[in-house]
Amino acid sequence: MSLLAKVTGVLAQLLLTIAMFALPSAAMAAGYTIIAPLKGKTRPDLPPGTPFYLWTTPSISGDYVVFTSRNGPPDGVWSYHIPTKKLRKLAGLDTKVPGGKGKFKTISDPGNDFLTTVGGSTVVFFGRDQDNVLGIYAVPVEGGEIARIVSTNMNVPGTTEKFNDLRTAATNGTTVVFWGNRPSNVSGIYQAPISGTSRKKVIDGKQPLDARTLNGPSVDYYGLYTRPTIGKTYIQFSAGGLFDPVTGPNALFRANNGFNDIADNMTKLEGGTAKQHVRISGSSAAVGSSAMAFIADEPNTGYIGLFKIKNLNNAEVFVSTKTDVPGKPRKFAQFYGFGYDTSGLAFTATYKTTTGVNQSVWFVAAPGDKPVHIASSDDYYLPIVGDRSVSNGRIVFSEATNYAETFYLATPKP
Repeated sequence: MSLLAKVTGVLAQLLLTIAMFALPSAAMAAGYTIIAPLKGKTRPDLPPGTPFYLWTTPSISGDYVVFTSRNGPPDGVWSYHIPTKKLRKLAGLDTKVPGGKGKFKTISDPGNDFLTTVGGSTVVFFGRDQDNVLGIYAVPVEGGEIARIVSTNMNVPGTTEKFNDLRTAATNGTTVVFWGNRPSNVSGIYQAPISGTSRKKVIDGKQPLDARTLNGPSVDYYGLYTRPTIGKTYIQFSAGGLFDPVTGPNALFRANNGFNDIADNMTKLEGGTAKQHVRISGSSAAVGSSAMAFIADEPNTGYIGLFKIKNLNNAEVFVSTKTDVPGKPRKFAQFYGFGYDTSGLAFTATYKTTTGVNQSVWFVAAPGDKPVHIASSDDYYLPIVGDRSVSNGRIVFSEATNYAETFYLATPKP
């Protein structure tokens, strides 16, 4: 073999080796570059060699990705600065609880009602102090002082009762909204500035709202208010009937000089059946606008999808079980996590294959646009997104295991 051939062979092998090492941290989807920022990294706050394990899905705002870590149970809130690749621990079990006893005993209790989230430059998370007092806390995404928004040893605004439960929080960077309950079993939606200096009621079960029905208004039907969200300025929340919260009338309301019904059981889903009962099961608010996306189905028809509110009577479809999977002779079957911002909707969906089920992450810029494929279970273990998973077109997702050692960042190619 000639010297040139030997050199060429060695160079080819070297390039192949470099490519193999590059694959875990950078991959190409159609139109996207995907990196794994935590791949191979170990935690600086734990014994050498301890990897990052993620708890639930990450979220993104601007140049920051926020995630909850775990070492056994969830134990910390972190941010990752995309331009500098700098990791920062925002709070953990070694952090003193503001307004509470000692250091945090838990961070982000198990369950989707206690998720860490981000909006603007503010991160909101749940934690318990050494007396097991549950609280909601806010911290700047670049690190800094932690503020207590509310805790279960604080009075419910306008009452002498203390909160006995707190769930689902969201922020747009200046205001935090959350669900709270009190011992008399009255629950509602509340808000506070990110400084945590005051709290006030948005609405609770003592203030019923009317529902639309085919036979006219059902007076004072709604009284179960859950899942608050907040966009640029408006606060939205889900409303369920006091007597039939599972299959009866349901709605999304907006707090705006009163309470405006913006989508409900009578809203026509594009692609669906006229005058068919609609069941709304989740929503996501775009931080930079008043726009909202929601997931809904028509019970007993098999029709389910992700929609954008057009007006009270009509919703535009982003994607549904009638949408063809791009490049596949299949239609979407189920939809799981999703996040919405002014650039579009990131979502998780499944479709049937000849050998089973494929779970993938997709992006669609607007209703009527063709979904763009981001990541597939052919390459990742059940990839999934959650609320606040997209910001200015960049998407963060994780693998559907609470032992995933990294999140993934998908960036549109120039």
